[in-house]
Amino acid sequence: MNETGNKNTSPLKPNYLTLVLLVLIFFPAYFLLIEERPASSQVAPVSPVIVPSSTNTLDQSIANAEKNPSYDTFLQLGIDLYSNKEFARSIDAFRKATELNPRSELAWNNIAAAYGELRQWEEEIKACEKALAINPDFQLAKNNLAWAKSQLNK
Repeated sequence: MNETGNKNTSPLKPNYLTLVLLVLIFFPAYFLLIEERPASSQVAPVSPVIVPSSTNTLDQSIANAEKNPSYDTFLQLGIDLYSNKEFARSIDAFRKATELNPRSELAWNNIAAAYGELRQWEEEIKACEKALAINPDFQLAKNNLAWAKSQLNK
């Protein structure tokens, strides 16, 4: 109450009804903004798991892989080839990476992504299955597998 004996009805003081209405309006709107994962039949293809982390040119990546043939250099070479849309060559580099680290779900998923770019769905499926045999919870490989299967059935 103010000095005149009336209730204070200042618009700046929120009451419980206003708060409840705000929650009811904005709380559901929050969930509308959250992107849901598409159903497996609507999964879009994804690019390789790892993006180029260096400023190496393709020539530098080739030289690095020749000079120091390791899992990391072949993986980076595959990524750089993939980024340059040389998908068949990137598969070769990723395969060399898997020879050095056969338990690399990343390399197998990258092989799958490259086969997807070449529209070789059966090969993409095989590579996804190898990645998922290593790590059954690998979501990108699950997405790529669903995408490849949906394209194969078209």
